[in-house]
This record gives sequence, structure tokens and C-alpha cells, in this order.
Amino acid sequence: MTVDLAPLRDWATSVRPSDIPPDVRRLARLQHLAAAPLWAAASGRVEATGGEPFVLGGRVSLGALPALWTARRGTVGELLAATVVANEVGARYGLAGMLCERALRADPSAADAAALAARARAEGGDPVPTPVDEAWWSSRGALPLPGAFGGAGRTWLSRTLVVPRVCAHPWDLVAVEAVEEILKRHLKAADKRLRADQVERIQVRLPWLGWGRAHAGGGTLARRIGVLVSFHALGPAELDDSARAEEVDWVESTVHVEHDWTASLRVVGGMASGLSPLFGGAGWSTWRAVRARTKQAGGWPGWDLDDLGALLRARPDRELAGLRGPAGDLGAVDLGHFRWCLPVEVKLYTTRGGWWPERRSAPEGTGEGVEAVARARNPSAAEAVLALPEDAPAAELCDLLGAPR
Repeated sequence: MTVDLAPLRDWATSVRPSDIPPDVRRLARLQHLAAAPLWAAASGRVEATGGEPFVLGGRVSLGALPALWTARRGTVGELLAATVVANEVGARYGLAGMLCERALRADPSAADAAALAARARAEGGDPVPTPVDEAWWSSRGALPLPGAFGGAGRTWLSRTLVVPRVCAHPWDLVAVEAVEEILKRHLKAADKRLRADQVERIQVRLPWLGWGRAHAGGGTLARRIGVLVSFHALGPAELDDSARAEEVDWVESTVHVEHDWTASLRVVGGMASGLSPLFGGAGWSTWRAVRARTKQAGGWPGWDLDDLGALLRARPDRELAGLRGPAGDLGAVDLGHFRWCLPVEVKLYTTRGGWWPERRSAPEGTGEGVEAVARARNPSAAEAVLALPEDAPAAELCDLLGAPR
């Protein structure tokens, strides 16, 4: 299957800052605000560190933002427009190939496409990368979602921006934030921090992709939880600090990651309802193929009668109704109805016999929460960065951010 990328290329080449809605341009500014200190602290190792802003479709900030900081060309408005173009192009490449076993691992499609688009806007050239043909789908083991490449200029994937509070992979983020909330509640209730040696067991129940990543994709969820509990923080400095290695190892050994079929159904149902035109033409044969490929990669969980009962009670006919709709492209998607749905349940058991539960379904730094988290990530620069006029030089914004060159 070959996709005609001319409409996406034309839009990415010609779109002007004034063509982009103001709220989308502001999200791009918040994206820079949150990302710059992470790059500086991680010394260029952000891919391994995690925690960079991402959108539905992938980790678009990885390559795009450093390319724009290095170029430092044009005005603030032009830099923000280049950021949005990078987000929109990169996310479409990520979304198009999302139905594959590589979802369990790090697929560079979104980051690579976003980086190329950003450089093209800053320096000239083709902002839309690799041709999408049979070879492209095959190289990813992907089942095609060609509609992902449509809707440029109408459907803004940048509006799905997430700014993580901590350094974690997108599929691990909600679980790690749940543990962070438990630590805060313990501090408030006991007036002191929970110590690593007070942890007996941490049970984490996740939907399919989070569980599959932890089991088959070399995931780091348990390690990140170990660092978070030991330091009560999870940034590049804590990830590099070996002073509490024994504490981290102990907490990591207490983490038990379990699959939750009901949560998996909610994830698929949420995606299907929010992006129904993309999935509408896929059919059950596509989902059976996803299962077969994921199982072969070692990332498909088993089930028993209890799981089956939970699935039936969750009404799969209602959750998956979006899969039966007509096929279309992103231009037919109303992202006003899209909500991140990554439900997790965490229970932290202490050596004193008590336990602390937390359930949540979405990252904190999304939707109305983006600005608060972005400001907290870079408080000293926030006011100046957000107030800088769009006709100011882009280099001035980069200097305010303290962005690495």
C-alpha cells in the first residue's frame, strides 16, 4: 500500500504561523518551556532518560526541538510554526504504524520524521520524509493505517500534547505518577517520607501495551519506580545517582507488574471512539493479526475465567463500537472528543501491614494540566518565555529557555 503524501507535504511547506490556531501555538511554546531544562540536565541522553513532551503518535520532541534550538532562525512565531509542523508530521508517521509489535519497543518513526520536518522548516528542504509504501509498512511489521496522514491543517495532533511530570516512558508515565501520588499522600498523613525499606510490595496493574512493554520490550517501569521511591523524585539527576543503588534495587525487586484485561479494553475502546475513522476500516482480521504479531514478540498476556468475566462485565460490545464505523482519515476526527485513556491501578504495601491504593487513567500534564506542569518544569523562565512576542527573534526565545545549542 502506497500513500500519497503530497497533501501533507504541501501543507507542511506552506503553512504560516497565522494559519495555526492560537491555542496550538501556545502548546508549542509550552513544549519548548518544558523540554529545554530536561535536555540540559540529561546532556543529550533524553532518549534513554525519557520525560520529554510527546503527542498522540510518538515522542516527537526528541529530534525536533534540538534541531530548532541549534538553527535559532527566524522569529518566535516561525519557530513555533516549525514546532507544530514537526509535531503534526511526526505524529502522523507514528500513528500510521502504531498497530505493530514494535509498539512494545522504541519505534523511532515519529521522532525521525519530526526531526526532518523541523530541520526542513528551519533550513529548507522536504519536510515530509520517507515514502510510505509496502517496504515502509513491512520494515515495521505494521498493519496499515493510511488515514493517519490526512487532515493536516484541520486536525491538530499537537492538541494531544503531554508534558510528563517525571522522567518516564509514555506507556509507563501514568503508573509512575500514581506511585508519586501515593508518596505525597504518605508524606501528608505521616509527616515524613516513606523509606525504601518500608516497602513490602508494589502491585501495578496495567493495560496491554504497558504490560507488554514491561515484559517483552525491555521496559524500565520497575526501575523507575525504584528510583522514585528512593529519592522521592525522578529526573536525570536521580537516574544518574548511584548513592542509593541498594535501595533502588530493593524497591525494584518488590514491583509486580500485572496485566488488566478490563483496562486493555478501555484503552482500545477509548482509541476506537476518539479515532474511529482511522480504525473503522480495519476490521477484526486486523486486530487478530495484531494479537498474533504481539504474541510472537512475547508481549501478549494470558487469561483465565476471571479475566473473561471481567471482560464481559466491561461490555466489550459498547467499548469497541468505534471499530465498526466507516473508514476515513484524520480530517474526520474531532480531537475535542479525544481523551488519553491509560488506566492503571497501583497498590503499595508497607512492612507495617498497611497499603496505599491509587487509580488513574490519564497523565497529569495533558489538556488543562499542560501549562501547570510545564511551568513547574522551568519556573524561572516561564513568565518571560510565555510573554515573548511572536515577532521577536527566535534566538531570544532560545536564550530565555537556556536551550542547549
